[in-house]
Amino acid sequence: MKNCLYIIALLIIAQFSFGQKKYYGQNFSLISKAYSDAKNFSSEVMVYSYKDRDQQKGDLLGVGIIRKSEKKYYSRFLGEVLIANDHCAVMIDSLDRQITYFGEARGQIRDPFSMDKIDSLMRRQDSVVDKGIQDGLQHYVFYNRKGVIVRVDMYVNVKDNFIKRLTYYYGTANKNENYDMYKMDIFYNNIRLDKVNDSYFSEKGVVSYKNGTPYLQNAYHSYKLKIADKYQPPKQ
Repeated sequence: MKNCLYIIALLIIAQFSFGQKKYYGQNFSLISKAYSDAKNFSSEVMVYSYKDRDQQKGDLLGVGIIRKSEKKYYSRFLGEVLIANDHCAVMIDSLDRQITYFGEARGQIRDPFSMDKIDSLMRRQDSVVDKGIQDGLQHYVFYNRKGVIVRVDMYVNVKDNFIKRLTYYYGTANKNENYDMYKMDIFYNNIRLDKVNDSYFSEKGVVSYKNGTPYLQNAYHSYKLKIADKYQPPKQ
């Protein structure tokens, strides 16, 4: 699964509509602030897939982790790893056995917790419904009739305003699109805000340098190295 699904899932809030009521704007601003204020953030992620409406128990698609410290970032899911620090970014694709190195990364890494464009992105959804609070989680439902994902259920911990669960519902298959999936459930577990070990954010275990040029470490000798000028985040 490309582009680290769970990173984008964490940011799905940035694509939601505030709706017509000021109430939603106030509540979503608290969620936005929780992430933007988190200088350190850690979470484990579990993703389940459902092939059709009748499937009662999801199939475990994968388990991943997210780590953030200031502007440094690390994520791992289904053989994909992203390491981003203040001078470079490295993406490891174990399936294609390719490593992409992005130089001149300072100022180019888009913080997955950034909500700087939230106002414009939130207008893209059709509607939002507040389903109330159950077991300490505020439940919102977002609808988008024209999107690939036609519905998203979001569950937010009312104590800290962090997203605990997202459920995506895919549109009906047609002659042009076949998603091969009814829905996907994403759980964010063991959320912590304590200091993250700096070793997560070092690229030195993947590449070494000679005269400023990166080379793959021996552990990745069978991978292909691609060098890019600047890091470009996945399109949402």
